[in-house]
Amino acid sequence: MATDPGGRPLPQSVEAEASLLGALLLDASLLEVVRSQVLPDDLSRETHRAIYRAIIELADSGREPSFAAVTELLRAKSELDEAGGPAAIVGLIEGTPSPAHARGYAAVVERTSILRRIIGAAQDMMRLALSSGEPRAAVEQAQQLLFRVSERRLHREVVTLREALDDYFATIDEQNEQGRGPALSTRFASLDTLLGGGLHPGDLVIVAGRPGMGKTSFALNVMRNAALQHDAVAAVFSLEMTEEDLTLRLLSGLAEIDGGRLRRGSLDVEELKAINHASGELMQHQIFIEECTRLDVTDVLTHARKLQVRQGRLDLIVIDYLQLMEGLSGDEENRVQEVASITRGLKAIARELEVPVLVISQLSRQIERRTGGEPKLSDLRECVTGDTRVIDAETGRLTPVLDLRAGARILALGDDHLVGPFQVADVWSNGVKPVFRVTSQTGRTIRATANHPFLTPTGWRPLEGLSRGDLVGTPMRLSEVGVEWPEANPRELRVPSALSMRRSTVGKYAELTADPVLRTFATSDVLWEPVRSVEPAGEEAVFDLRVPGSGNFIADGFVVHNSGAIEQDADVVIFLWKRDRARAGEPIIPILDVRVAKHRHGPTGDFQLYFDYEYTRFRELTTPAA
Repeated sequence: MATDPGGRPLPQSVEAEASLLGALLLDASLLEVVRSQVLPDDLSRETHRAIYRAIIELADSGREPSFAAVTELLRAKSELDEAGGPAAIVGLIEGTPSPAHARGYAAVVERTSILRRIIGAAQDMMRLALSSGEPRAAVEQAQQLLFRVSERRLHREVVTLREALDDYFATIDEQNEQGRGPALSTRFASLDTLLGGGLHPGDLVIVAGRPGMGKTSFALNVMRNAALQHDAVAAVFSLEMTEEDLTLRLLSGLAEIDGGRLRRGSLDVEELKAINHASGELMQHQIFIEECTRLDVTDVLTHARKLQVRQGRLDLIVIDYLQLMEGLSGDEENRVQEVASITRGLKAIARELEVPVLVISQLSRQIERRTGGEPKLSDLRECVTGDTRVIDAETGRLTPVLDLRAGARILALGDDHLVGPFQVADVWSNGVKPVFRVTSQTGRTIRATANHPFLTPTGWRPLEGLSRGDLVGTPMRLSEVGVEWPEANPRELRVPSALSMRRSTVGKYAELTADPVLRTFATSDVLWEPVRSVEPAGEEAVFDLRVPGSGNFIADGFVVHNSGAIEQDADVVIFLWKRDRARAGEPIIPILDVRVAKHRHGPTGDFQLYFDYEYTRFRELTTPAA
């Protein structure tokens, strides 16, 4: 039995775990009741974890997780003895008091698991404190450890419809007493109409566009409107702009004074009066600015939670901007995966704190090559052509993405850089888009969109950033299905320095230096191949797939990243863009098109805003421009 540093047993309830498993074996329908509450790692014994994983795998494949099926699956995976054999599984069934209490068993298992994780995090923090020479770094890592504990549990337990209705009416009563609606109005009538009154608590809202489209100004307008009109408590975390820049933009819009004149300080008497009036009005409201040189999800949660406790509530979080945030791991070699983890974390924060989180995001320059420069929701995803072939993990057959279905298991690269089977969560069409053909030195070819990331020795890089001679990752061997790529030489390894050496030599250097990077290269299934060419390949129907376990997949012999998670995790996606309305001899009108391209809870649509560049202020157009 595992113990804490004081020799005491860690919190666990073997009886509750056994009763939960027995209940699931007796009534498979209970899995949907407890699955979101209990994960395999929440069980304290490996025997129990193996059985629970088997139950889940059978249910996911559409098979009844009966005693016979579970036993057969565990035997096929050579895990039956580890699970205690058939007799142990029979004992679980016979020892279960009542399947009707499955939810209670799950609650005990979840509670003890959380306590064990807290103890583990505390032990890790103690080691950090004893070994770290830099207090700030130790504090940041400690915050990350605690966030990982809470991140797993940012969900509610299953409730009855009656309980959900009671909560809903209680919320409505509270809002009526406070004289406010369920949403935070943006004061842009068209946007509020589309969003059902404005920004809703718990929503992750992405505002995306190319540079120069006024994304930050738009977010500040929304924040200022909410603070001045609804006395909202709002916090902005800025990695892009300084505290002074943000303050001047807020003042400029409210006082209607050119931002350039504010910065230069050349103001007349009337303008000084307007500034004093605007600053006095802003100081009466609760707007908080956090100028950040670095920011991760843990920082956002920590500061936002403190603010919420101190002020009694928090109504809006603004982050400028997504691509500058750091992942919890700090591993720049997995930047695309980090962005995915960041969006998941921000969504979790929105739900936990019950506050809308508005995040600025940059779009790829690929949009500028498109006629009209109109953004599309698919610009937040990466795509490959329908005939791109992935590898069936069970049979080794090459399967076109066009024929792939959710639930299939394909080959991908794990965190250890070893090829293994991973399950596809989603596959969907993204319509027709421009594609490019990448050809490697050995003749492998793949066609994908410009923003699709490829694995390189320095991390994930979009196709549009690849040039002749750049190294990209290809699978050296596919031992899971007994297939070897004939053009790959398993005795050779290309390393980031572009030197060629035997794997055994790399392994010796890794052993001598204890360098984790060299160790990964020495044991990995990746062969680094130079790019021979990147060339346009016309337009073609393209597809997305998502492989959450690996974040990548092997396609036509390349290691490529799966679809981006920004659009997937967002509840609302708003695009800002500007179509070319210039006519000969006429001045350019500063009109921006706004598109609600995704709205998880309601309609989408387009409208237009007039942008006062001098005051960094948006106004809605009463008569849309042609």
